[in-house]
Amino acid sequence: ALQRLNFQRLTCRGYGFLEEILVALFRQGARLTEVPIHFRTRARGSSKLGLGDALGAISVIHRLALRRPKNTS
Repeated sequence: ALQRLNFQRLTCRGYGFLEEILVALFRQGARLTEVPIHFRTRARGSSKLGLGDALGAISVIHRLALRRPKNTS
């Protein structure tokens, strides 16, 4: 499915990139499956992601929802 994906049409350059790929694959008819993962507590250090990164990803999801194809039936 990834081989058929036109990466030139993807516009996201931040952490919303995965969401944009998933939506594009879904719209192409790819079968998506969730695989659970478990995160371990950090032994040291802290996340380098901030509020701006989270808001950017939410913005991508919102933009993708607005571009949703209309139901033609």
